[in-house]
Amino acid sequence: MTEDLVQSVTNTIRLSLREKVKVKMTCVILETMKRQVRDTLSVRIEEAFAAAKKSVIVACNMVIDEAVNKVTIECTKSIIEPISDDVVSWCSVAIAEAVTSVTETTVEHFQERVEILLEHEMVSASLHRANTEVSFLKMLQHVV
Repeated sequence: MTEDLVQSVTNTIRLSLREKVKVKMTCVILETMKRQVRDTLSVRIEEAFAAAKKSVIVACNMVIDEAVNKVTIECTKSIIEPISDDVVSWCSVAIAEAVTSVTETTVEHFQERVEILLEHEMVSASLHRANTEVSFLKMLQHVV
């Protein structure tokens, strides 16, 4: 029951963090880019999150499939040895390992996607700053 609570809290925090990161990144981009660049980056961010979501779902499904296969094999073997307490214990351990693996995989995929998006954002901000400096220098040349 404690493991279920931990898993539930972990999922809630993960989902909350996902939305917070998405909102924060969108705000930074909107504040630093011109209107045309903002629209383009917003589309790219949505595509990146969609790709991240798809890859996480695929990875989670693969881990879940492996865990279910492993649990099924272990449970089938244990039917030969009618020890119900051991069967329940093995299944619990296998499910706990699968949930842990899914959580770790999800976090890794999401962190990778966030790092890629932040890297793109930093490059765009640098380009914007460089363009602003060039425009300012050009303006100073015309004044002098």
